[in-house]
Amino acid sequence: MERNRIKQGVMVITYAALLVLFLVYCKDILHGVAAIISLFKPFLIGIAIAFVLNQPYGWFRRMYTEKLHMKDKTAHYTAVASAYLLVIAILAAVIGVVIPQLVSSVRMFAMNLDSYLGNLQQELNVLAGYLHMETIDLSSIAQLVSDSIGQMDEVAGEIVPKVVSATGSMVSSIANLFIALAFSVYMLAG
Repeated sequence: MERNRIKQGVMVITYAALLVLFLVYCKDILHGVAAIISLFKPFLIGIAIAFVLNQPYGWFRRMYTEKLHMKDKTAHYTAVASAYLLVIAILAAVIGVVIPQLVSSVRMFAMNLDSYLGNLQQELNVLAGYLHMETIDLSSIAQLVSDSIGQMDEVAGEIVPKVVSATGSMVSSIANLFIALAFSVYMLAG
């Protein structure tokens, strides 16, 4: 009986000590866990890609074996390639539609910004009149936007280090993507 109490006391003290250590070093522990997770990120992405592509792969494989009467091994590899080509085609189509529309919308917004601010100014004046308040002047906002656009040359010198950092990050992301794709092909190809 006495041993059980001592054992429970030791367990409580150990638990409390571990909890205090965790709370004291929580930031370091979480950084370590994040570093470990970042090592496995390409593999986790690869598993996700393989999971998503499993259904199209199965459909292509059945089509190739049942309707086109391909050999099982040939149908297998052709189905893997077909699933990837399908996803690449869908992504290219979405990007081909969305990006030009986005660029067009931003360009149109920039061209009509003065008109939008003028309309907003008129509506605010009407609202201020209804509320018996002083009118709100948006010319300072228009001037701020104009000044901000003028300061782009000054900011360009500060952007270069950020572009270099972003480029390094992008290269790392592309490497992770290739590892993920290779892992997903390995998983699908069996």
